[in-house]
Amino acid sequence: PGFIYFHSESQVSNALRNGRINACIVSSLDDVNMRTVAKFATRDYYFATTRGNSDLMKELNAAMNELTVNDPNFEDKIYSQYHSKSEKQQTVISEDEKQYVKEHPVQKVSYITDWYPISYQDKNGNFAGALAGILSNISERTGLQFEYHAGKKYADAIKAASDGESDIVAGFPYDYKWALEKNCVLTTPFMTLNVFGIYRSGQDA
Repeated sequence: PGFIYFHSESQVSNALRNGRINACIVSSLDDVNMRTVAKFATRDYYFATTRGNSDLMKELNAAMNELTVNDPNFEDKIYSQYHSKSEKQQTVISEDEKQYVKEHPVQKVSYITDWYPISYQDKNGNFAGALAGILSNISERTGLQFEYHAGKKYADAIKAASDGESDIVAGFPYDYKWALEKNCVLTTPFMTLNVFGIYRSGQDA
């Protein structure tokens, strides 16, 4: 392959759109017409100041530590805000993926019915909530269809997958050890939720 060097990311994007180049290396996907074909190892970035400016460095390090303690997902939020894919980007699947969809057009999904507003049944008994919306979006973008099976508890949904009665558990907790024990594999996370302990006002925690 040949390499062409540019002075700015905008020049790279223009060259890709105009067909002058076939691929490029970028740090974000702001252009909705681009799609990722490969990812490289991440690199750490730091604040820098003049040598000997220890007081400022202490303040910066203390501030970063406080951010991490108060918001453990801070780094993930920053990455998602500036480097994640845009929902406007066109979904592109490989030839192997297209063949899989053709051979397995319907996937069975087990879900729980009382995790409102994430996963529940509407008044007509249909799967509803945020997870239903995500799977509907996947259907529109890939052609893959889903058949839904309700369970009252997580144990019901997980058992259905472990026993081969369903192909997917909607909203599986992010726990690789648990997934291994239940004979499941996990996708990359599609949602991050905070969990809180709630007590009656005036009651000792």
